[in-house]
Amino acid sequence: MLPIRECALKLGKEARKRIAGKLTTPIFYDLHARYIDDRPRDLRGYTYEDFLIAHGLERPSELRSIMERFPKEQLVYYLRYVCVPDVMQVSTEFQRSRDLEDERLAVCSLLLDIDKENSNDYETEIREITRKQIIHGGVLQIEQSKISIDVEPIRRWAERNLKESFARYQVLVDAGMRAGAEGIAAAQAASAAKTKPDSLPEVPLDEASDLLLFIVRSLLNECFSNPYHGLDCYLSMRVRHGALSGQLRGPLEDEKIITQRQGGSGEYTHNDYWLQRIGQIDSRLAEKIDDLLRKFSRDYDSFITSFAKDRVQIQSSDHPEGLFQASFTTTRVVLLAHEIHSDTTFDGFVDLCLGIFWEIVDESLTDVRSYIDSSLKPRLNKL
Repeated sequence: MLPIRECALKLGKEARKRIAGKLTTPIFYDLHARYIDDRPRDLRGYTYEDFLIAHGLERPSELRSIMERFPKEQLVYYLRYVCVPDVMQVSTEFQRSRDLEDERLAVCSLLLDIDKENSNDYETEIREITRKQIIHGGVLQIEQSKISIDVEPIRRWAERNLKESFARYQVLVDAGMRAGAEGIAAAQAASAAKTKPDSLPEVPLDEASDLLLFIVRSLLNECFSNPYHGLDCYLSMRVRHGALSGQLRGPLEDEKIITQRQGGSGEYTHNDYWLQRIGQIDSRLAEKIDDLLRKFSRDYDSFITSFAKDRVQIQSSDHPEGLFQASFTTTRVVLLAHEIHSDTTFDGFVDLCLGIFWEIVDESLTDVRSYIDSSLKPRLNKL
């Protein structure tokens, strides 16, 4: 119904400068971008910022101090639809996406005060931004804290226990008995049969395949399972005991939602923070609220413990639900065999095996992330 297209054609640079201090100017260009043509949408960003500059402001949340100067409906529209991260990013006031998100949180807080009819919408947006920031913070910390193992002790172990076997394998390679796909597959089948009491082990087709498979399996087993230097040690010391709980508990502790266990009793401390924030209420109701908050603390910690105990494990008969695989394919060993020559040093061979180890870990981390997205997050949100 509004002649927006015609108005846009007549609003030149001088006219925009003259009416920069009016809320109707950025609102007009927002309507134009939404319903007519989004190509000149930069004008929406410029008029958003020009309005603030005209009133000596740098951020829209600062309008709180002078909001009585403007019609409520126009102020609500400007804050709700114009002061969003995609528009505000034109301003040099914000250096990072986190700055934009924090300002949007402040804008939503202001909207909660002046537009109570739509408070549910603003509360939902606040929750979504906060959740996004928490997830981003967790991902950033994971990216900065790479999984690791203590490689040097494992190299020394391999030197003591596998170097002679590797030298024997090289002799076989020089004699034309290099491990091949068929031999390695048969050797793997024979090895798997040894774990089944009712099965007769198959005899490997050749000694070279059986020997190479033994060396690779032994070395990778140390990388995964060594209780002092391997991946299992890392998961235990750096993830299962402390770090995981700290990551998942931290945001809720910051918001005073959960409390700690009392020493010795196993019970959780009272949530005095929220009881004080709630103020004067019936004592029975206050006790019920406190009981629910303590129960949530207990259930949340139980969930974290279960995830760490059952899932943050190397998959085995003892931990069938472990998310970290320790197995490797025939193809990987075959490709490794083609990399080994008479001039391959033992250190070089260990490096090749470590490469296989990290490839397997990387695949497991993909599975872990998938499990977190598809199962862990929904269950945490439900809790």
